[in-house]
Amino acid sequence: MKLLESQIMSCERCDLALKRKRAIPGEGPLGARVFLLGQAPFDAEEMNGRPFWGVTGAFLRYFLGRAGVNFYECWRTNLLKCPLPRYGRPKWRQIDACLPYLKEEIECVRPKVIVPLGKWALKGLFALFGLPRPEKNSSIPSLFGKPLGVGEYVLFPLPHPASLVYRSALWGQTVQMFDLFGLFYQTISGGDLPDE
Repeated sequence: MKLLESQIMSCERCDLALKRKRAIPGEGPLGARVFLLGQAPFDAEEMNGRPFWGVTGAFLRYFLGRAGVNFYECWRTNLLKCPLPRYGRPKWRQIDACLPYLKEEIECVRPKVIVPLGKWALKGLFALFGLPRPEKNSSIPSLFGKPLGVGEYVLFPLPHPASLVYRSALWGQTVQMFDLFGLFYQTISGGDLPDE
């Protein structure tokens, strides 16, 4: 994993390398049951050198905690390892440049469940696993909160907590979906389901 981290930090495979302060490799325990996948590092992550830091990281830790999942026991990474320009969206050439890193991370960690946070993380996984891309962005939210079997892995797509920074009306729906993930997590962890 140290070699992969070094490759990520010195990567120049796409145009994002030209403007970044640093690339952000994933972190967490090898063998983690849960693999959290975001879109790309934000400013706070670039400054701290760690994925899921800042406000959205605090939201994520809160939602996972409610769901009975310890954030620090999860592998944490992003689809893109370099920050996007402010309000930028990933381009497929950038995603394609980072997919080999993601593939290697997944192979090293061997999680029970991969949690793509947001539509771009899910699109990236579809590309990685050779699945057809959803035709429209509008169809992606319908996949949130539901487990999807993909080969030897289970994907459990969830909304990215960053969306709450701009759309606080989504709070209740986001809580509900993370709670569903918590129930699912208990089943794959061998825990009992809570009483209703």
